[in-house]
Amino acid sequence: MYAPVILIAIVVFLVWPMLGNKGLAETGTPDEPLDEARLRALGYMNLHDRWVHPALRLWTPDPMSLLKCDKEQLDFFHNRETWVEIDPPKKPFLSPEVGRVVRELQLTWFGWLDAWFFQSGVGIQTKEIESLGGEGLKKMVARFESFHKENQTRKQVGCFGLALMFFWLVGGWQWGSNAWLLGMATIAVGTWLFRPIAETPDLWGEINEVTAQEALKKGRELLGEEWRDFAYATAAIPIDGDHLHLMNIEKNIAISSVRRHFTPDGITLILKWLVPIEEEI
Repeated sequence: MYAPVILIAIVVFLVWPMLGNKGLAETGTPDEPLDEARLRALGYMNLHDRWVHPALRLWTPDPMSLLKCDKEQLDFFHNRETWVEIDPPKKPFLSPEVGRVVRELQLTWFGWLDAWFFQSGVGIQTKEIESLGGEGLKKMVARFESFHKENQTRKQVGCFGLALMFFWLVGGWQWGSNAWLLGMATIAVGTWLFRPIAETPDLWGEINEVTAQEALKKGRELLGEEWRDFAYATAAIPIDGDHLHLMNIEKNIAISSVRRHFTPDGITLILKWLVPIEEEI
């Protein structure tokens, strides 16, 4: 009795999607073709099925979306005159003793901040490294590493204390309320005594450490609050009062150009569809 109804339902279930697809194929619009001429006019080349801009050393994983960005802002972004040619400070010559210690410690020179960076992300300016001398630099690094090694131990003790407090909170009642309260107090005091501490002023002595975070903050302040997303996306740091270095795309630009020719949303959207090229092309 129900077999014909079930059979019809199965046929409708199988055939209906195909009918729907046919209707879409007949009435729908074809995919919009990629405007390759427009891409080439902006300076892109199709290399190994990837649209690459050799001059800017950028490529786009979604050229269709890139071309939908604001035309004037897109044109200005790809104009070579937009980007200012400013060479970073050259790596300075160090005295032989200091140079040897710098190589031993594997410090990295970053010209835009005029600083030598440790692997921890903290940097020191050249004049201050020279004022320390080779042995002074070694002692300062040893002091820094010893402090952070001790702080790491403090973190481990703190984590152990929190875990112990949890288990004591759950199971300490079996020894009575007085023992439970005494145990909780002991664990709390011990955890507080061995808590991680902030860097002390004498850790660096008279040396002023340099951090990329400080430079990024200054870059955001120069641009203004409305450009916050752009500053974050490009890792903008100041070169001087008028120019920024965009670390994420390795480009320099005048602050006046950013404000005059772009909107915060416009340039952020353009950057969304661009990726720096790391390898040789």
